[in-house]
Amino acid sequence: MFELIVTLVIASLPLYLIVSALISGYAPFSRFRDKVVKTVPVFMISLCAVSLIVLGILYSSGQHTYTALVRITPVSAVVLTLVVILGAVISRFSQRYMMAEACYPTFVRWLHNLLAAVLITVVANHLLIFFAGWVAISLCLHRLLVLYPERSRALLAARKKFLMARSSELLLAVAFIALYVNTGSAYIGEINTTLAESADSTSPLMLMSAICIASAALLKCAQLPFHGWLIQVVEVPTPVSALLHAGIINLGGYLLILFAPLMSLYAAANWMILVFAGLSLVFASLVMTTRVTVKVKLAWSTSAQMSLMLIQCALGLYSFALLHMVAHSLYKSYCFLSAGQTVQRSVTTEFANKQPSSLADWLNATLVSLVITLSTVYFFAENEPVTPWLVLFLSLSTLLAVRFAPSDQSHFYVWILTAFGLALCYGLMKSLFTMLQPNMNQVTAGSAMDIWVIGLLSFMFVLHLWLERSPTGKWAEAIKAQLFGGLFLDEWFTRATLTIWPASSGLKPGKQTTPNNATTSIRR
Repeated sequence: MFELIVTLVIASLPLYLIVSALISGYAPFSRFRDKVVKTVPVFMISLCAVSLIVLGILYSSGQHTYTALVRITPVSAVVLTLVVILGAVISRFSQRYMMAEACYPTFVRWLHNLLAAVLITVVANHLLIFFAGWVAISLCLHRLLVLYPERSRALLAARKKFLMARSSELLLAVAFIALYVNTGSAYIGEINTTLAESADSTSPLMLMSAICIASAALLKCAQLPFHGWLIQVVEVPTPVSALLHAGIINLGGYLLILFAPLMSLYAAANWMILVFAGLSLVFASLVMTTRVTVKVKLAWSTSAQMSLMLIQCALGLYSFALLHMVAHSLYKSYCFLSAGQTVQRSVTTEFANKQPSSLADWLNATLVSLVITLSTVYFFAENEPVTPWLVLFLSLSTLLAVRFAPSDQSHFYVWILTAFGLALCYGLMKSLFTMLQPNMNQVTAGSAMDIWVIGLLSFMFVLHLWLERSPTGKWAEAIKAQLFGGLFLDEWFTRATLTIWPASSGLKPGKQTTPNNATTSIRR
């Protein structure tokens, strides 16, 4: 009985969102629109509570599958909870942010359809249902990206996204066909169980499936050189940006986590992720430091964060990737929903008054961070690669070096205690998420994969530190000029997009048909 109730509750929200989307889109039902829209956050919060209860029961009982078509695991329950929280917050924010816009009914309709598609995809246990939800998410997002067709840059970005989405779907279709042919089942739970039990890494069909899934994840997460659309969609309204950067962009990581038993069998697919995502992490992180506007900086940050999440999946650290997904979604949604002129002015003032960190600040920060990181490793590490702990060390070092510069003696100790608290929270959350999603492929410390990522992270940190300490040198200025141009990696894709999908009247790269600019307009 409990299984039936949970299944009905989970299935009711997508149906409710679809019905509310239909009601909001037709004039005869316009008087019901406001009432229906206002009930969405309440309904989603209720489902969030149900999801948390289901998560506790699943973890205590060890159950995973409820029906043939709906599969609820601890991981999907976490993602489901995250989706309903983001959906409730963004729906509520949109009511006061876009109510006066003429396109608001269209926005509500496609927002609800998008949320319904995401929920269906998260709980799907059948390859066809998952694929249908994956396609529906992209199509609904495209409709949100073109809410203002007079904005030429937004329209160009939407077309780039459309082409990338179709490529990702084609790769995913090939992967699913290969999985079905090789395993004889279209149910994701059965496929993962078969792969976990057999551990056969010699099938060429399964290798092709793993490579296609890895490629689809890279395209979905906007990795270089297919990143341009993610940077340019800052033209869209803020709720759409928040939904994209905090939710939809994470689906590539969820795809790898969902098919972790398959990905853990093939090093070739993981190496492909490590190469592309690793280089994307370095370049996107460095390019981000040259941006001064809030939304563009956040967009580059999203690309870099997705790279790090994909690297964690390729190293077999799926629990870290799940934790990263949740933390990034909550943080990035807050950043976008609060990225108004007030926040922009405060950030600009902070950077204008920032005191540069001295060499002594960096040495102190490095020493303190090393002690904190080693203590955390001693208590929480379990035969894992060095990479995640190096990320913790570099993050704490940067945080402390920046904060030590303007701090007096009392603030000095406060920031040390803050760093200890952050490291402790990191270790505790890592342990919790490991119980929900155990690592599928233990990459040992010092392995080739681990050394590759360590080298990239070290190179990125040293180069950033050098550019910060010597910003006026000849080589530094040349490198910063390239970084400011985004390494000019998007130009070829822009030309290809305009060749495949010729520009309509007035649509040319860099030309605006509206006086507003994406980096200064609050309404975007």
